[in-house]
Amino acid sequence: HPDDEAMFFSPLLMYLKRINVRAHFLCLSNGNFGGLGVVREKELVASAAYYGLNASDVTTINDERLPDGMGAAWDPSLIAQIVRHTIASNEGIRTVITF
Repeated sequence: HPDDEAMFFSPLLMYLKRINVRAHFLCLSNGNFGGLGVVREKELVASAAYYGLNASDVTTINDERLPDGMGAAWDPSLIAQIVRHTIASNEGIRTVITF
């Protein structure tokens, strides 16, 4: 979810930037609750840039099976499929940190 990277991972992301470790953001929701998805996607790319990532290092999923909202229930097998595909599509990913 856009903004979780800053709320929960800022110290880690700053450390990775300092030691020149490439990171990739995979966001399983574009944060479209309330119709703000496009705005939140842009905010995520701006946040990624602050941590030294390129826009190409940011993947945001906008899938109707993964709706944004507190009451939404996501299928764990779908999440696993997306994560596996992202890892396979991005050379060099060796570690996944999730929230």
